[in-house]
Amino acid sequence: MRTQHMRLLALVLAAAAWPGIVPAADLYRWVDDQGRPHISDRPPPNPPANMTREPMPAPVTIPKQPTQAQERARQERPRALENERDKDTVQRAGTPPSPPAGSQDCKARWDAYQRSQECFAPYRTADAGLKPEAFAACGPDLVDPSPDCGPLR
Repeated sequence: MRTQHMRLLALVLAAAAWPGIVPAADLYRWVDDQGRPHISDRPPPNPPANMTREPMPAPVTIPKQPTQAQERARQERPRALENERDKDTVQRAGTPPSPPAGSQDCKARWDAYQRSQECFAPYRTADAGLKPEAFAACGPDLVDPSPDCGPLR
């Protein structure tokens, strides 16, 4: 009997949490002839003497405020997508991106690539992707120089 009362109470409270579904109203509580408690938003057809009427609790709303990380990711997402598009364009065209300024030889390209990989390492996701904030912290992701320079020595 108590379990049924608790389920009904939970149902009424859950319904009250949906402001669009349950308008502000009153709650009616009473105990029937068999001793079972009842809670409803409508009074019974023959209201018993032990019925009480209470205002329905106000719905609880949680303000939707993005966390700092979510806000930063939202701001940096366009830049990350642009970097990915640039990288895809370069890979489709089959032309490697130009090496960083002042590093025309293979050793300098390998050094720059290794530094880039070390910087991006903490931003890698489980599916080998990159978190959006990686590009703000590390700059563009450099392409592996091995097709042009051969393996690292």
